[in-house]
Amino acid sequence: MPTIEQYGGTTDSEDHLEKFKSLMFFQGASDAIMCRAFPSTLKVRHWVAHLKPQSLSSFVELRRAFLTNFMSSRVHKKTTTNILAIQHGSGETIRDFLTRFNNEALEVRNLDPIVKFQAMHSGIRDVELKKSLIMDEPIDMYELFSRCEKHINLAEVLVVKKEKEIKPDKKGLEKKRFPTWGKTLEGWQRPERWEEEERRLWVPRSDSKSEPMYTALTHNRAYILNEIKDQVTLRWPTKMIKPAHDRNKNKYCRFY
Repeated sequence: MPTIEQYGGTTDSEDHLEKFKSLMFFQGASDAIMCRAFPSTLKVRHWVAHLKPQSLSSFVELRRAFLTNFMSSRVHKKTTTNILAIQHGSGETIRDFLTRFNNEALEVRNLDPIVKFQAMHSGIRDVELKKSLIMDEPIDMYELFSRCEKHINLAEVLVVKKEKEIKPDKKGLEKKRFPTWGKTLEGWQRPERWEEEERRLWVPRSDSKSEPMYTALTHNRAYILNEIKDQVTLRWPTKMIKPAHDRNKNKYCRFY
């Protein structure tokens, strides 16, 4: 059997009264039994002791006397006026508006479904959604919520698609930034457009970090290459295909 917490005089008196009535109606209690059982749900029973004998003839009168005595503990309840005043805020998403509207509607006691429908319909400010609702008027609250959910899902999909279109293709950028080398009659050479591409795609750094400092070489490059020429891991360029008598002697290199 469900029970309710005893009322101590500091919480909402009307909420306690509604819980008690629901429990009594569930058990099919009569008006007289409700009047006798209600004091047992109170911690502040001294209030009942101060009532004049035979001053109350029904539970309705007991309810009114209870609420009057604990009026200061009652929590202000939302009314239909508060619901009708809810508007879709500037910069607020439709999903956030629906959540806020539902939370406000739950605080209104005995809210008429027609009033709830009209309040939500008039509170929507999104142009595209408003146009859709005017062109094809929903018949009830369920259809109105369904139409709003479809519009929300469509808007979220379009946002994701737009972000993907704006986002640059990193793979394509890498291909343009680092052109491949080509093999010619004179051997492997860097493409002529290399410097042009780098100048066009180069973007200055936004941070102030300096370039790393490397240890200076203690010998010239020819000496270093001569020392490591027999290492297996070292890969040398292929031999020149161009005949020896046609080669440029000014570009001679003993390791080429």
